[in-house]
Amino acid sequence: MITSLKMLGEIALRKTAEENKTSVDDPITLLISQVRLKDEIDEVIRLIFSLKEGRVKIEKLKATNERKKEYLWIGNVMGVAPQNRLTTTKVEYLISKTISNIINDLQGQKAKSKKVQEFEDILKRIKGRFFIKNAKQSSLNPEFLRGNSEHIEKKQNKKSGEEEEKEVKEKLEGIIERLGVDKKSRLLYTVAFENEREINLPTHEGYIEYLEGSLLSLDEVIDGRCHICGRDGKVIAGPKYPSGTPLKIYAIDKKGFFSGVTDSDDARVRTHAACPNCLRALMAGNSYLMQNFTARAGAEMFNIYLIPRVTGAEIGPSDLDKWAEFLSKTFKTIDSFKALHDFEEELAIQREFRKYEKYNYFLNILFGSPEQAKFDFKYLIQDVPTTRIEKLRNENKRLREGAEKLLPELEWNLGFSDISRIYPIKVKKQRPSEWKGLVELFGAMLSAHAYPYEEIIKKALLFAHICRFGTYKAFNIRKEKNPDIQITTGILKFNLLLKYLEVLDVVNSREGLEVSELVEKLPSELKSWINLISYNPQQQALFLLGVLIGRIGTAQWKGGDKKKAILNKINFRGMGKERVMELANTVFENLRIYRTMEKNEGLYSIMKQLLDANIQKWSMGPVENVFYILSGYSFATRQAISSKTQTDNL
Repeated sequence: MITSLKMLGEIALRKTAEENKTSVDDPITLLISQVRLKDEIDEVIRLIFSLKEGRVKIEKLKATNERKKEYLWIGNVMGVAPQNRLTTTKVEYLISKTISNIINDLQGQKAKSKKVQEFEDILKRIKGRFFIKNAKQSSLNPEFLRGNSEHIEKKQNKKSGEEEEKEVKEKLEGIIERLGVDKKSRLLYTVAFENEREINLPTHEGYIEYLEGSLLSLDEVIDGRCHICGRDGKVIAGPKYPSGTPLKIYAIDKKGFFSGVTDSDDARVRTHAACPNCLRALMAGNSYLMQNFTARAGAEMFNIYLIPRVTGAEIGPSDLDKWAEFLSKTFKTIDSFKALHDFEEELAIQREFRKYEKYNYFLNILFGSPEQAKFDFKYLIQDVPTTRIEKLRNENKRLREGAEKLLPELEWNLGFSDISRIYPIKVKKQRPSEWKGLVELFGAMLSAHAYPYEEIIKKALLFAHICRFGTYKAFNIRKEKNPDIQITTGILKFNLLLKYLEVLDVVNSREGLEVSELVEKLPSELKSWINLISYNPQQQALFLLGVLIGRIGTAQWKGGDKKKAILNKINFRGMGKERVMELANTVFENLRIYRTMEKNEGLYSIMKQLLDANIQKWSMGPVENVFYILSGYSFATRQAISSKTQTDNL
């Protein structure tokens, strides 16, 4: 994965250099490659520290991508590291912490260029003139805002830093509002300095040099071997990869990780080190990945990062953005029906998309999410070929079309988001707390690894139990208007999912999948569904038993029993074969009670013959038994709705 990130970064740096007419090795090239162009920003607010006028002037500008580049909007520092960005979305950083943090950083550096020294001197002049020392830190003195608002009397420095910061922030917000900026606007704040002339500090060469050094930890360079390219020379040992990004997976920031369990330079170099060139490429690749190769999947529950690896061809800088768009849209086709539909339409319109299909590339697919001080790693699937994604897409489409012929009113897509809506996951504070099973299922689908058949059956029964007994709050399953209809939709989709996983070589086909001759006597719709899903004789018997229960339930519903008492005869946690035989007898009695025996006598006879022929060699467990019974119940109920013998409120 790290090699792929480096490759991506090298292309991104060449692209940035070409677009901005800079050298690949120029510090500004790396910084511009980090700029967050896709962040939604409405206005840029400039805080101009004017020595000439003795005040802080406030100016608003319309946010554009060019301004994001000009002011180097590369994001706030995540985690506990000191804030040192002169362009930020949080004005409280600029009026309190940031300038002092940068000065402290620079004072600790042994060797500084003239540009960096000049930049440091400017910051010291700003701090000395416009900031006041309070209990814990320096804060902007609101006295210097007087030219933009009502006169502010000279202040005493008795308040705490937090109180001072809050007061200054409130006054700034009032000034900004009077400039005509809507309260709901997404703002970016930046800093300028004015004396004989005005200087945008993020464009100052000293700041650019400082920021590059900060990102790459260039003040910590020592001799060693780069673990990325393998060359000997100057390296950064234990690089401080940015928090909240996939690169943070490789951060070595605990003594226990180091070789010899010591944090000496030698131990750090032996554990993990990168040369400045590789580190630049990794930073650029990491940033490009975060902005262009990400997706939200699993009904928006998971962040997915697509890290490409190309073989046999080279992606040119001019093709990078379009290729990233193509790859991202290709992956999203296996997440949702809308993404698949939109992609197929766009592929037909944008003929240039076709040329990206020729590249032989693989995807490293990373599941995880940014945290304040870390990256919450969940799962990594390495080297997924594009042919695998095509197989998922094509088999999904084929099965969906087959199911639609039988029950056209249902949405049969089996994308990741569709699966996650029926696959129960425990949640805590509306976030997944037991995500592993679902992510491993996605991983198995993408890599053709085995996944336990029994786990799918258990999740299907848990889904039905949640809907039947209303335990929605503890899970990701959303409550629908009619839980009974929700059960039928979900259980049928689990049936199609099992078939999908079978053709993807993810779950093993169960033994004895031969179709009984008795099935040929069934009505065409039942026979077509059995053939589509490929039930074995035991599953056929249970499915048909469930169909009969569904027809009894329909009769009960018509008679005013909206809860369908027949469902109380099913234990949603599982039923052994003896209980299944008892249920078959109960169904016979209920067919007579509800006067539906005449219409269902032939179906009952086929079900009973299948059951009796297989009961002595029964191989399915209690959970499987109930799943296939509920499958038949669901099919019969949906049939009843389709034939309009009941309303949608069944």
